[in-house]
Amino acid sequence: MAALAIEYQPLTTILLYGQLRQFGRSFQMSVRTPAEAIKALCVQIPGFERFLSGIGAALAWDFYLPPGASTNGLGKAKGN
Repeated sequence: MAALAIEYQPLTTILLYGQLRQFGRSFQMSVRTPAEAIKALCVQIPGFERFLSGIGAALAWDFYLPPGASTNGLGKAKGN
């Protein structure tokens, strides 16, 4: 019997603020980048993608990373 290797990826907590709070406050998803998080929210929440396309503004991300983690050039890490 062959062993099955499963790659474990921890859940990321996504917090919504301001006008986005109408869609919920906190979500836990298995995502690797802010872009992937936005796409996941668009798929999961009815009206979220329509709202984002309607604001017509660039989004900026502030996200928390553990000490020593890289932002890969996306967003601004808080708490480091």
